[in-house]
Parts: sequence; C-alpha cells; structure tokens
Amino acid sequence: MTPYQRKQQRRRELLSLCAALLLHLLLIGGVLLYHMLFAKDISDFSGPVLVKLGRPEGEDLPLLPDKKPVKSSQPPSLPPPALLTRRLEERA
Repeated sequence: MTPYQRKQQRRRELLSLCAALLLHLLLIGGVLLYHMLFAKDISDFSGPVLVKLGRPEGEDLPLLPDKKPVKSSQPPSLPPPALLTRRLEERA
C-alpha cells in the first residue's frame, strides 16, 4: 500500500467512525428528548389514595372472629394406676 492509499484509508476509517458516533448520539438524544417532552402523567392512571394520619395501620380493618378451641371427645390422659398409688403412698 502506498502512503497515499494509507492516508486515504485512515481518512475513510475516521469518517466512518465519526458517522457511527453521530448516528448513535442522535438516536440517544432523540429518545431522551421524547421522554422529556412526552412524559406520561401517572396521576391519570392511579386510583384514589386514602391517607389516615395518626392512626395505626389496620385499625379500620374488620376483626376476625375469635377461634374457639375444639373440644376433644377423648378424656384427658391419666397416668397408669400404679403410678397413682405410688404417689399416694409417698404423700402418706
């Protein structure tokens, strides 16, 4: 390659690099400008907000009914009779 061809090749490479950078910057700038100018207002989409100051959370929620313990049909377990007689003898 002659010096003239190398110089021309470097010039073409630099020109293509600048064109690619310029295109990318224009695209990114356009996207940022679009988002700045045409921002969606989220207040149009949200529902009503209820703010209660000075009240603990969940105070206005309905209370769940108290769960009553289920009565079992089995009598409470007792120790075997031999242990009962030993304990009675120890107390006497």
